[in-house]
Amino acid sequence: MAPQSKTLGRPKVDGVLLLWGTELFYPRSNRGKGGGPVRFTPPRIPTAANIRERITATVRNTPQVMVKVTGGSKGMERLRAHLTYITRHGELPLMNEREDERLGMAEVTATADDFRWGGSEIPEHSHRKEALHIALGMPPGTPRDELCAAVEDFARRELANHQWCWAFHGDKEHPHVHLVVRIEGHDMSRLNPRKADLHRWREAFAQALQVRGIQAEATRRATRGVLEAGERKWQLHAGPNGRVRQPQSEKPALSAKAIESSMRAWGYIHNALAASEDSGDRNLAGEVKAFLRGTPMVQAMEAAVMQEERLQQQVPVQQRSRGRTLD
Repeated sequence: MAPQSKTLGRPKVDGVLLLWGTELFYPRSNRGKGGGPVRFTPPRIPTAANIRERITATVRNTPQVMVKVTGGSKGMERLRAHLTYITRHGELPLMNEREDERLGMAEVTATADDFRWGGSEIPEHSHRKEALHIALGMPPGTPRDELCAAVEDFARRELANHQWCWAFHGDKEHPHVHLVVRIEGHDMSRLNPRKADLHRWREAFAQALQVRGIQAEATRRATRGVLEAGERKWQLHAGPNGRVRQPQSEKPALSAKAIESSMRAWGYIHNALAASEDSGDRNLAGEVKAFLRGTPMVQAMEAAVMQEERLQQQVPVQQRSRGRTLD
């Protein structure tokens, strides 16, 4: 990714950033049926300024939001157990979409009843999920009020068709919110989030934090150069009976296609910034280069290249050794 010899003007640099930055930060939606309407999205047509902001936030390691579906409740028995768990047996308040604050086990039971009769009756035991469990969080130091307000804003925009409630957990290292959503919507449709929906949810939550002055990003693993994503301790969640479960197995490593696509995009972006007539762009190119060198993706690629070179160097030695044996 050495700088090009020819200096590029701002329009040409902007064109490269728009083309390849869109691939990195605003991937095409591949949502399947049942994903629900888009309610809160990134810029429909990103600008070069948007791309520069996302590049800067990424290379400077702006905190990444956590939005994760941790499970679901099949029937009222498990839903009550989960509400009991996230409220610590009624000791923590539950907030709902009507901005009601409910405290105590009697209110936990009342909230569960609201879910039961909020549409088609939820049976005591069900063969399908009736409520979705979502965890949303940020790193230590994130102010509670801003975090909770961002969660509410996210839920109102993305889950307006559904009944929901949430509880804040701030006694752990990372502050986070447990959000419980009734899967059947007010229009009787069922919530069925896909991979692209989850990415959009992360974007929506990050934006809700940003408008409140909290630095937050929702960048994909491939863009950050992260090969694997293991569960963090603060992402533990309750099992069917409300007990905390151990972390699940790590997500699969990035595919070779995803790595190649990310590296190609970053390469074009770096070269354009490095060749820019603007000193700010050239400085940003240096940050991009340093950032990429520190990513597991680039480090793994460099290790693979070194291993291949060592193997190639061993081939002539092995051939000479076989020749001496034959003599």
